[in-house]
Amino acid sequence: MTSAEVEPRPGDVLGDAKVLFRSYTFRLYAGPEYWAGLATLFFIVAISALFNVFTAPFFIGDGVLAALICVWISTVVCVFANFRLVFTDPGIVPKNIPYRDQYDVVRKMYRDKAPPMAIESGIRTFPVRSKYCEACNGYRAPRVTHCSSCDTCMEKFDHHCPWLGTCVARRNYSTFLFFMFSLSLVTLGTLGVSIAHLALYTLDEYNADGSESMGMAIRTALADNIATAIVCGFCVVFMWFVVGLTGYHCFLSFHGMTTYEHIRGAFDSLGNPFDRGAWWRNFVWIFQEPIRPSWVNLKTRAANTPPLALESKLETPQ
Repeated sequence: MTSAEVEPRPGDVLGDAKVLFRSYTFRLYAGPEYWAGLATLFFIVAISALFNVFTAPFFIGDGVLAALICVWISTVVCVFANFRLVFTDPGIVPKNIPYRDQYDVVRKMYRDKAPPMAIESGIRTFPVRSKYCEACNGYRAPRVTHCSSCDTCMEKFDHHCPWLGTCVARRNYSTFLFFMFSLSLVTLGTLGVSIAHLALYTLDEYNADGSESMGMAIRTALADNIATAIVCGFCVVFMWFVVGLTGYHCFLSFHGMTTYEHIRGAFDSLGNPFDRGAWWRNFVWIFQEPIRPSWVNLKTRAANTPPLALESKLETPQ
């Protein structure tokens, strides 16, 4: 077996991403900090369990069953999306072998000269400059960015999420939006029902004993419903971050941009070549776009990376 036929290590192709399980028909990927995604999943499940055990039973027969069903469905969607985000290839562009190890069949020798650091191309009337990634040994197609946390390039890179321990990119961005929408509904629904439970319990305590002050009734309600108070506290703390982040990604989706492009101001001067002309078209396209197969093939030392024009063919409005 020659050196070109030796099966590469996962790190040679995936960078710091993990391959937790591999067979001939199935591969289980995970981000470099997948434990963070599992911790987030555990936290969501734990808060939901406290809510369903100590708060929800008081409202099942009180005419708010529809609201509880909404919270339950959102929780299931949120947990499924979280799990899928942690263990799905987000859009890895596989690493290539170093240029010095590439054999030039025309010159019949290994290459000794480094490729140009950038090449110019265009999408419609918009100029595009594709840089050579020295870490991945290949040119970055439009919207491909190298993630330093994953140590590999990602197609349509949005951001590296520390709460999920993986990147949010082309293959999992629609799942990320489902996750954020459902998490916002779970947070707001859980907070609303929990506050209602504490308020009703406080009024019952206050009316049961007319001599008891409202402050004493509130303290009694909190002492008798510690689990509900804990759930309320966590929801209040995280509500601003969750709902705010969901709104921010709605803004990005409406404008056909990623977080990375918006922060860098990539389209401030020349415009956005990936804008589909209307906010609703940009938003709907995220869910209409077919999820491409993973490009990662651990059986080949140098994976076949896509041509530079591929992104413009799939993304640019015709």
